[in-house]
Amino acid sequence: MRHQTEWPRVLQTALIVLVIVLVGCMPVAQVYYNQGVKRHEDGDTEGALAALDRAIKLDDGLAEAYYKRGLIQYDLGNTDDALSDLSQAIELGSSESQAYLIRGTLLYDQGDLDAALESLESAVELDSESAAAYANRGEVRLALGDYEEALDDLDRALVLDSELTSAYVSRGQAHLGLGSVEDAKDDFDRAIDHDPESATAYSYRGYTYTELDRPEKALEDLNRAIELDPTNAVAFISRGFAYVALGDLDEGLDDFDQAVKLDEKSVDAYIGRSLVHHSSGEFEAAIEDLDEAIALDPESAVAYTYRGGNYNALKRFEAAKDDLEQAIEISPGLALAQAYLGDTRQALDEHVEALKAYDRAIQLDPDLAIAYANRGHTRQLICEYDNEVDDGTYKGFLESTSQPGLHPSVTLDADSLDDPFTKIGCSTDLILEDYGRAIELDPELAAAYAHRGFVNVELEEYDSALEDLDRAIELDPDSSVNYNNRGYAQARLDDYDAAMDDYDQSIDLFAENDVAYYNRADLHYTIEDYESAVDDYRHVIDLTQDPYAYTDRGDAYFALGNLDAAFDDYEKAIQVATYGDEVAYAYTARGYAHWDLGEASAAYDDFEVAIEEIESLRTDDPFYALAYLSRALIRMDRFDYNGALEDLDRAIELDSKYAESYVLRGLIYDLVRGDSQAAIADYKQFLALYPFEDSDTAFVRERVDLLGG
Repeated sequence: MRHQTEWPRVLQTALIVLVIVLVGCMPVAQVYYNQGVKRHEDGDTEGALAALDRAIKLDDGLAEAYYKRGLIQYDLGNTDDALSDLSQAIELGSSESQAYLIRGTLLYDQGDLDAALESLESAVELDSESAAAYANRGEVRLALGDYEEALDDLDRALVLDSELTSAYVSRGQAHLGLGSVEDAKDDFDRAIDHDPESATAYSYRGYTYTELDRPEKALEDLNRAIELDPTNAVAFISRGFAYVALGDLDEGLDDFDQAVKLDEKSVDAYIGRSLVHHSSGEFEAAIEDLDEAIALDPESAVAYTYRGGNYNALKRFEAAKDDLEQAIEISPGLALAQAYLGDTRQALDEHVEALKAYDRAIQLDPDLAIAYANRGHTRQLICEYDNEVDDGTYKGFLESTSQPGLHPSVTLDADSLDDPFTKIGCSTDLILEDYGRAIELDPELAAAYAHRGFVNVELEEYDSALEDLDRAIELDPDSSVNYNNRGYAQARLDDYDAAMDDYDQSIDLFAENDVAYYNRADLHYTIEDYESAVDDYRHVIDLTQDPYAYTDRGDAYFALGNLDAAFDDYEKAIQVATYGDEVAYAYTARGYAHWDLGEASAAYDDFEVAIEEIESLRTDDPFYALAYLSRALIRMDRFDYNGALEDLDRAIELDSKYAESYVLRGLIYDLVRGDSQAAIADYKQFLALYPFEDSDTAFVRERVDLLGG
């Protein structure tokens, strides 16, 4: 029996092609192309690719063969081969919108956004009813930051296909880019309604909940996103931010670590992890992460901004300024970069430039609480600067506005400052307005309460100061400065026990807080615990070599009767004094000590030097009324009544509430000048100010009656 054998498949194919060519006169390449299409339709992918390869080998100008092979490669996940074939098809003149659509998508995936946009624009021109073309072009525009145009494309895509889940997600992202957080959430809601298994939609909605200050809801969505797709780095990043918002830095750090493992090129993962490090005070670690972020994306304005903020925290202000200026060059509308630059310039004592930076930040983002708080702080610094000195520089009184209570006292009266200061913002009303606005925008901003509390201390609004400082401490219980300032307010209200407790706590939190030691020393002196005062002044001297502390310790030694130690400290204060006010303070105190010891001549010499320094300073500090009053007493003893009267006029000018100046001036008017009306006026002012009923008040009342007052 004879058996019929099957012809080899390749021979069958060759015969079929030969028949088709002979009968129909069709080009051979076209035949292979048709065969490739048919085999692909039949599910024979390998055979389809072989036929299309043969077609292209026979005719390398056959655009449709490249197009079809590109589609198959795309379906197989061979993206490089797909992009090559589709690009060749387009170069050969293919008018298939799908070729442009898929090529645009592949170029987008490779990060070539401009080429992707060009390809997708052609796809839309070729097929204006393609929802996918509009959706993909919208995604590219989203990546380019063209949020308005992206929104237009995605709106059109959803009109054409309302079931397109990815378009809802992308449109939600566009709304986020435009700051429309509620609209974004609505789109993510719709995406989840259409596809309850969309990890991406849950991920972005979770992020949106964080932006809406609903971190608990954010965690629900982000847990679901990660459950659906444990490889979703974006979900881990967003959940990391949610944990940070809840104050759970450890969980946040774990999520950012996982995101980096999943996607070591994720800029957002490094940025997020840097925020955790910053919040933990690990500024160097934060900078390392931001270095990685910038290496991955040298155009990331956010990364430069945060790195600048960390450089600020490390007091590396020039590096901070470089980063923040770079951030602003990349993204001029980034309000936070302007605010951080204001911080940098403030730290560099460039107060006018700092104000300008804060103004720009607020103009860009009127709801940026920290910009208002720090602008108020800068205005406060400006107000605390002395008048212009001879060499054209400005000498600051305090290094930190959060530390009241040193000598001389700060004035916030804009009228007492030169015009340049007033023009650039030295106004108590403006300062309080900035702090009030900051608190209105962010009731949890401890710094705003702390600084406003300080201003109220300086304005002697101690009850208001206590309210603010109580709140500042509630929000930031580890701030040594806030306890110090509250202690100062308590002391001014004569609540010495509470003040002492606050100073103790301030020093416990920061053992090198020289201002807290100084204020506690002053309080010990006030309650006549001179030994403790001496000990605290010693701490200040060890930490700062402050000439004021030497002077005040000298007063404490004097009160203890240790005259040698007292005068040694006065002399040391004079030796280490740098500025005129420090010199004047030391000579005034030593002069008063000489006066108490009955050494009128030595006292007079010291008051002469003190007053010479005071006059050169042109200061209005009330403390120095004592020098003029004391010299007036000596001049009266020397029968120099005209000189005494001049001194008493100046003492009253400096401190109108010092009762002794009025009674002495009244005596001169009464007993020397015979000016009864002027005497009566001064006597009455003395009686109004002097709080005691004693032999002095009895004498003054008698004189008023005798003069007919």
